[in-house]
Amino acid sequence: MRNAGWLIVVGSLAVPCAAAAQTELRAPAPPAPVEGEYQGAESVLWNPALLGDAPTWQVTYLHRQQFGDARVGAGSQGDAVLAALPVFGPLTLAAGFGVGYPADSFDYDDRNASDRMWGMFALGFALRISPLSFGLLYRGYVADRDPDLDGWNTLDAGITFRPWRHLGISFAASDLLEPRADTSRAALWAYERRYLADVSVRPFGDDFLTIGASFRAGETSGRMWTGAGVALRPVEGLALRGRFDARVDGCGDGACFAEWQVGTAIEVAFPYATLGGGLGVFERGGPVDALDVIARVSGSDRPAVDRSDRIAAFRWTGALSEGDWVQLVRWSEALQRDDDVAGVLLVLDGWSGSTGDVQEVRRTLAALEAAGKPVWCFYDDAAGAAAYLCTAADRTIVTPGGGARLTGIRTRLTFFRRLLDRLGVRAEIVRVGAYKSAPESFTEEAPSAEHEEALGAYLDDVYGSLTADVAADLDLPGPEDAAALIDGGPFTPTELTEAGLADDVAYLDQAKERFEAAVGASVEAIRLDDPPPGDPWSAWGRRPGVAVVRIDGSLVDGKSLTFPPLGVRMIGDRTVVEVLDRLRTDPRAAAVVLRIDSGGGSAVASDNIWRAVMRLRERKPVVAAIGPIGASGGYYVAAAADEIFVLPATLTGSIGIFYGKADVGDFLLGLGVNAYEEGRGARATMESWFRPYTADELLELEEKVGFYYGRFVDCVVEGRAGRLTRAQVDEAGQGRIWSGRRAVELGLADRIGSLGEAVARARELAELDATAPLFDAEPAPGGLLGLLLGALAGETTPAAAEPETDADTPLGWLLRVTSLDAVAAGLVPFLAMERGTPMALCPYVAEPPEL
Repeated sequence: MRNAGWLIVVGSLAVPCAAAAQTELRAPAPPAPVEGEYQGAESVLWNPALLGDAPTWQVTYLHRQQFGDARVGAGSQGDAVLAALPVFGPLTLAAGFGVGYPADSFDYDDRNASDRMWGMFALGFALRISPLSFGLLYRGYVADRDPDLDGWNTLDAGITFRPWRHLGISFAASDLLEPRADTSRAALWAYERRYLADVSVRPFGDDFLTIGASFRAGETSGRMWTGAGVALRPVEGLALRGRFDARVDGCGDGACFAEWQVGTAIEVAFPYATLGGGLGVFERGGPVDALDVIARVSGSDRPAVDRSDRIAAFRWTGALSEGDWVQLVRWSEALQRDDDVAGVLLVLDGWSGSTGDVQEVRRTLAALEAAGKPVWCFYDDAAGAAAYLCTAADRTIVTPGGGARLTGIRTRLTFFRRLLDRLGVRAEIVRVGAYKSAPESFTEEAPSAEHEEALGAYLDDVYGSLTADVAADLDLPGPEDAAALIDGGPFTPTELTEAGLADDVAYLDQAKERFEAAVGASVEAIRLDDPPPGDPWSAWGRRPGVAVVRIDGSLVDGKSLTFPPLGVRMIGDRTVVEVLDRLRTDPRAAAVVLRIDSGGGSAVASDNIWRAVMRLRERKPVVAAIGPIGASGGYYVAAAADEIFVLPATLTGSIGIFYGKADVGDFLLGLGVNAYEEGRGARATMESWFRPYTADELLELEEKVGFYYGRFVDCVVEGRAGRLTRAQVDEAGQGRIWSGRRAVELGLADRIGSLGEAVARARELAELDATAPLFDAEPAPGGLLGLLLGALAGETTPAAAEPETDADTPLGWLLRVTSLDAVAAGLVPFLAMERGTPMALCPYVAEPPEL
């Protein structure tokens, strides 16, 4: 988690509440400091609570040199080294150590203080539970010429409150532990407790302009200081600051400003480093009374005034997880805006996916290219998915020993009727819709005529979109020419270049060198799960943005479940409804996008989620982005959105319901088991697995299934808000599947578009700017840890870690090598359902068409 961690400060001569030029026991502060600018290492100079805001590790060096002999501490200097490192967890720890000369004397009237040498050790921590942060700092002194200062230990405490991106408030108290009672300087105000209050305002909601005002007072002496500062960042990587401070404890005599000082500063940020300096002028001083220097290195390369061009290189192995799709959109948007990105390199190392997955990424590549970011593809021995994807790139390179298995698209249907007959198991199904073919896997040995018709039309549409894409990419006369080319697959590297499917044959290191030479930039490896540059995270609240709710698995009643050996996720209606209800009142979610990749499941679960989406859209825009599949219950949920985006290959529709059970009585008899059931009530044993339905029960079930089908149709009509009549939905329903292209033509969906395009539309509907943040609304881990992690992320519905799939378990390996993994995944929803649950499930949930 990028804003969580332990924070360690090393080598500090500084303590909180420092001003630009002090007349107290203080070490150097950053030039012309403004409290609202602090996030990290230098926070310890002002308020230890701000340590919790560090977004990445930092090391900072500060130096102050004072000139002239007309003021206190003439010729004195001070040095400080600070470091910050986020490491782990919701707590942050800060520690520091340093030696050097103080920048100022202990007392305004003590002009001999500058010859004293002292050092300090500091150890602090901060806990941030957004928007609050709490900090505590221990500080110990060593002084070889001052026995009163030597060995003094004290504490500082602070709290910050940054509820919005426009306002920050902080309070701090320093030197809570006063010196020993026998200290000869006990009355000196340099040792007294001091209190600080700060208010910072960002008028534009970002760090372009920060205005801060502070008030500081001593407990014993009654001395008070007030100050104000302004920080301006007119261009990326350049900061200008100015500050005025004055001592106001003489107001009773009519002279409020007993002492004043003015500081100015400039900082220039480079990749991973910052350099800056400032000048100070004091009352009764010379033209320049102090020079401040700051140097900082950090783990962040942004923002910077001068950053070398780079090629963002992603290496993908295997299929993308659902959480990766949200990250892909965030990275795509960041790369499109980044002027330092000269291109994008995709290294596809065994990457695969459905046709819909490929079309999703292809649209992302198109957006990058439209923004002037050339995209190159590299692969070795690739599946057809990689070859299809790379035809959309500006240039494709294949390794000399590789190739591509681009031969067309395929889907697979599995039928269990013969197996069930041999076992003595009878599946009894009641369905609505001649095309509702999901139960046929258990009741038939082959697809029905209606099933073949719908599947054939769907595959024709999907293959037509694929060949049209390839023809356009390769400048072929028409889709039929692309189809003829694909019929020649699979391809060797030479055949790929001859067919125009690849541009060059080279190894990966050679491909990188050629890309670097072509655009004059260096390749930089990037992981998809890293935070993108310019990420909108900020300790100053969070800008309203778009939340993505992922519905990426079969729908079940209750809580969401996972089956790691199969890589199967069950989406529980209770889990999703809780997230959607939370988003209704979350001000940081101005709009919501439903990322749907589901063939449905429980009709009751679908209906409950549909209702939650309808309630949500009463308050804020909701857009559905359907990936490879959003059929049956998956489409039921999508129908509640304001708008629906689909891909050309999206499998959608399948508006239908079925219901049934398995009669295992004969199977048990064959094993020598005789089950006996007795009940009270005409239909008490209706759901028994040990007998078939009666004729009366079948008539009752037909009525029940008809009711649920009517409910499904009515919900689609209501969700589509006047765009479809009931007759039109029924005609497009009856359990029939449609491609995304046909769904748009029929009015079942609104637009062809990817998740990124759906997010852009959601921002438009919510009247947000194009840079409004995008975040995953996946539920956080439960318990105290989940609460702390979620709070530290600055989200009420933070992203949880993707469940890891244990693909190397014996069961997972056996299912894969026997090609039964998809079959098992398709059966899991049935096993997870309660008996008596009406089903809105598409038969292709286990395996959408692949290349």
